[in-house]
Amino acid sequence: MIRLAANITLLDWGLPLLDRVSKAGRRGFDGVECLFPYAEPAAVWVGELEAAGLPMALINTPAPDWDDGDRGCAAIPGREAVFAAQFAEACAYARQMGCKRMHVMSGITSDPRAFDLLVASLRLAARAAPDLTLLIEPLNPKDMPGYVLNDYDLAVEVLKAVDCANVGLQFDTWHALHIHGDPLAVWEKHQSHVRHVQISGWQARGAPDLTRPEEAGLLRAIGRGVYDGWVSAEYFDAPDAPTDWLNRANKLLA
Repeated sequence: MIRLAANITLLDWGLPLLDRVSKAGRRGFDGVECLFPYAEPAAVWVGELEAAGLPMALINTPAPDWDDGDRGCAAIPGREAVFAAQFAEACAYARQMGCKRMHVMSGITSDPRAFDLLVASLRLAARAAPDLTLLIEPLNPKDMPGYVLNDYDLAVEVLKAVDCANVGLQFDTWHALHIHGDPLAVWEKHQSHVRHVQISGWQARGAPDLTRPEEAGLLRAIGRGVYDGWVSAEYFDAPDAPTDWLNRANKLLA
């Protein structure tokens, strides 16, 4: 059964991070995801999640120097020990919060060894965390210049090389649009590898506009396929954002 989550890192509603959990519940979301929950102890998150009656659907591996360009390091030669430590921290958070999915961030590098290192890092991580679903996500070069995993076809090559059942693809409509031009075509080509979905509006990274045929058509395609995981709203809120999109999305995905 497909459920809708709020990405409370981007979707802030003008509130402090922890307060966004209960707000997501009041807005009608079934769960939340948070890119980087590490500024607060995991036990604090557990309390907020339990009070709101919502699960944590996804977290990222740490990128503690984000403001200085840190985008993870799973594919960066020479940072293997850093990745191992960060992955262990992420696993501890995920397990304490009951979160079953983790986006493993590849990092910014042009080193030709990056592909092989990313494969090796994911294999090690998959063996260390067989209870978790590990995800890789292509990020578009305009928003994330230099990010090594910047193409969906490349991401699937990585997954095939890793060949682990608990490693899959994170599909984001915004990044698919700005990498390949047609998110629906990307979905149709690679949906068998997808283990987590993120959506936003296509014209700007705001709320999905499901009055637009192409945006509604993608959700309809996701709903009629075999995918049964989370669909997370990863967008920037705005005062004039559509207010009825969540109900529309549930109907399209049903």
